[in-house]
Amino acid sequence: MKTTSDLNTEPSLQALLDHRYRQALIEPDSIHPYPGIQPSTNAYCKMIWDWDSFFFALGHLHEPGLPKYLKGVVDSFLFYQRENGFTNFMYHIDQPVDLSGDCSQNNPAKPILAQMALLAYEIDPDIAWLRTIFPQLDQFHLYWETYLQAEEGLFYMRHHRGCGADNHPALYGRPRNSVITVELNSFAYGDYAAMAKIAEMIGQESQPYAAKRDALKERINTHLWDPEDEFYYNLDRGSNLSHIFGPVRQNPNWLTFLKVKHAMSFMPLVYGVASTEMAKAVIEKHLMNEERFLSQAGIRSLSRKEPLYHPCDINEYIGDQKEHGNPSNWQGPVWTVVNYIAWTALRRYHYEQEACEIVSRAEATLAGCLEQHGCLYEYFHPETTAGQGVRDFISFNALISPMLANHPHLLRLIP
Repeated sequence: MKTTSDLNTEPSLQALLDHRYRQALIEPDSIHPYPGIQPSTNAYCKMIWDWDSFFFALGHLHEPGLPKYLKGVVDSFLFYQRENGFTNFMYHIDQPVDLSGDCSQNNPAKPILAQMALLAYEIDPDIAWLRTIFPQLDQFHLYWETYLQAEEGLFYMRHHRGCGADNHPALYGRPRNSVITVELNSFAYGDYAAMAKIAEMIGQESQPYAAKRDALKERINTHLWDPEDEFYYNLDRGSNLSHIFGPVRQNPNWLTFLKVKHAMSFMPLVYGVASTEMAKAVIEKHLMNEERFLSQAGIRSLSRKEPLYHPCDINEYIGDQKEHGNPSNWQGPVWTVVNYIAWTALRRYHYEQEACEIVSRAEATLAGCLEQHGCLYEYFHPETTAGQGVRDFISFNALISPMLANHPHLLRLIP
């Protein structure tokens, strides 16, 4: 049934996004001392998430007052930081946070905190704030390097919880500490680049971060790029079998491609990690190929040629009729954040006509959903463009705004 929620008249797409932007802002209170951003006012109310906040901010750069809330997100993650540098990937801010428990089994926040800090600074320069948080940002990266960096110099996830692309087949449910992911290392590259910029601005030595950035770029292209398929893949780094079988003569500690073609593999193009030749192959052979990723609604989260391709609502997929809940479905449906990732990658490598095509399909999908339902959904069917998942979901959908305005801010943030 078509509704317009609490708006008095049928909203335009931008009017809805602006309205929901204000509802997503969180003010400090006696429990949580910082402002923040919640992805949604229904399914994810009173929570702050790492990459949701990052992409939400990129979708609302035109909004007044954004730096206050984006800085509040960064301050929140650092406020809950442990002595060893760990901070979790999300927090419930309507309840006290227990910092005494064991954090060694959880994933930390993804390495995007420095990028969020730099983004907030570029909108509203506050050099004193950057100086204040810089030591904690440095400690945050040291945690990743100390506890979650493999021998090859690439970063891995402890498990799928908090990965972002919930049921990514090359991570979801796999053994702990066994998967090196493309998007994680791409984010880390971007955060090293942001740290180098921040260090230079506040008079600190920037070269160590620039060196880490450049070294990680080389490792991504050496280990995560498959020259045969001309695609970036997650890696299985093996695992220790002794806890299952007792002593074994050989543990499978070699790197093996997890050959699942997922949209998160476009992230090296977003950050300019891929060479021109690599990007050309990914874009022309995979991203803009209608037999793989390109669809009526935009870019599929998983190639339609994959055996696990299921572009349906997660409830239909798993037979669970809950109103919402994780995992969301990243095994085929189109997400606006995936369209934004693809659009940014295309802009980075000067595929302007193709970038415009993505914007056109993404806008038509969102506008059609709004016209039919009076709201937006979490993700969309690639062929029918029908809304799926959480109803009245904004978060990533706000990324249509910079796409329509032709403002690829990530390209300026991380040149």
